[in-house]
Amino acid sequence: MLAIRQTPFTRGRRVLPFVLALVAVVLAPVPAAQAAAIPTTRAYVTNLSFRTLSVIDTTTDTVSATIPVGVYPVSVAVNRAGTRAYVANGLSDTVSVIDTAANAVSATIPAGPSPWSVAVNPAGTRVYVVNSGSDTVSVIDTSTNTIRGTVHVGANPVSAAVNPTGTRVYVANSGSNTVSVIDTSTNTIRATIPVGSTPLSVAVNPAGTRAYTADSGSVTVSVIDTATNTVGATVTGFTAYPYQLGISPSGATIYVTHAGASGDLSVIDTATNTITATVTTGFFYSAGVAVDSTGTLAYVGGNSDFGVAVIDTATNKVTTTIPGVPGAFGIALNGRRHARSPDSSRR
Repeated sequence: MLAIRQTPFTRGRRVLPFVLALVAVVLAPVPAAQAAAIPTTRAYVTNLSFRTLSVIDTTTDTVSATIPVGVYPVSVAVNRAGTRAYVANGLSDTVSVIDTAANAVSATIPAGPSPWSVAVNPAGTRVYVVNSGSDTVSVIDTSTNTIRGTVHVGANPVSAAVNPTGTRVYVANSGSNTVSVIDTSTNTIRATIPVGSTPLSVAVNPAGTRAYTADSGSVTVSVIDTATNTVGATVTGFTAYPYQLGISPSGATIYVTHAGASGDLSVIDTATNTITATVTTGFFYSAGVAVDSTGTLAYVGGNSDFGVAVIDTATNKVTTTIPGVPGAFGIALNGRRHARSPDSSRR
């Protein structure tokens, strides 16, 4: 008889039925102060049930390569230089390291149980791997591709984001409804922040002043003041469960994907913390979302629809849907953003 592997959403806690197949996607944040934007030319998309990573040429909106990786690739992150991509393989307990010049796996790193998310620091020297099966975060030294430390966080962690200076890592704990704040100089917990119910994603703005969580259980987005490590505002008014988050290069806009009854994309104005638009993607449910280096295009994965939607952020309309991406889930882009001023219970 085949054993059923427990996931972060089946470990002894009640969740909405459609959420059982969902996992978190993390985009690697970039430093707030950079001299110029380097154009986005590639999108890397995990194909959840197909053990592959699709490489999309964003200049032609076509799939240029398909790379075999581990079992159940959930999340992908790209380093600042664009030379390496890191894929969390949720059911093979590994991280695949992709040489982006060769479009090939250059190393496979053992991780903890059920690695569900990866995030790269701005220097590209560390990768943080969220292990939902052990409620930990593994710290990988990218010069040796080895684990240099392990940090214990909250219950059922599913997402992580690094701040622009690389000094903090924010981890969404879906089982304890909290965000753990890791001090990267000591690899210890600096704070634990209560947020909404079942946070499935966390993202940090380019200034590092705010962190956001997509709280599926409470159908909200929590806005965290990173100076005080408290929730300063809560975004409401969603008609479907918030799932994943993407932030524009200016930090002025957040894009929220939804799963289940709606695959639409919600657009949040961060100045007012209100929903200003809803984008119809055409997907049954949308997974990962990423915004390009100019802020003019957003890319959304349609997991059950085998495609990636490209959205014009000026009009909030889908301009094209890229086919040939089976089970599109996690999305990460290469390229650097424009400079800006800082303005459940256990098993």
